[in-house]
Amino acid sequence: MSVEDLIEGIVLHAFEGRVPSSQGTLSVGEQLKRIYGLELTAADRRRSYEKEESLMNRIERHHNITVARPIDQVFPLFTPEGEILWVPGWNPDFIHPESGETCEGMVFRTGRDQDETLWSCIEWKPSDHRVRYARVTPSSRFGFVEVSCKQAGLALTDVSVSYTFTALTEQGKIDLANLTDDAFSQMIETWRVQIERWFEAAEENAS
Repeated sequence: MSVEDLIEGIVLHAFEGRVPSSQGTLSVGEQLKRIYGLELTAADRRRSYEKEESLMNRIERHHNITVARPIDQVFPLFTPEGEILWVPGWNPDFIHPESGETCEGMVFRTGRDQDETLWSCIEWKPSDHRVRYARVTPSSRFGFVEVSCKQAGLALTDVSVSYTFTALTEQGKIDLANLTDDAFSQMIETWRVQIERWFEAAEENAS
């Protein structure tokens, strides 16, 4: 809680006739409330502060990109196996099924030590070009990741990426604070560059 929050709380308590104010200051407080039409109470400020604290524990991020390829080529790249092709260092350990086939209920692991993360596919709609994962990094955060694709033209695909994170630890709060809207947008824009570079390299190798 900041010094400003503390001072505001003291003032609001004084207006409500509660300590730490003396009886003399209480009457002044009532007059000020009437003059300035103050309606905020100490309880209101406390609830506001608690809400601010809870917002630090949970974030939602969303960003759209457009990839210059048909949807049937783009969407498979957002499966655990597909990401191996273009995500540097992506090496999932497939737990179920061991083949790595994307399906609802699949479970896999990424990272190690403090970054070890367990994933599960909780929604797999290939006909709608949509997939959703639940993920937990026990040392820091729990989250959902959703990717959906829409054909934007003969050779254009709009990709919508959404993340929701809830902090599990103090480190998780730090991680969430660092994932600002701008940081998230930059991350997804980097995905677009990596995907297009992979397509270009694959086409060169095929020619």
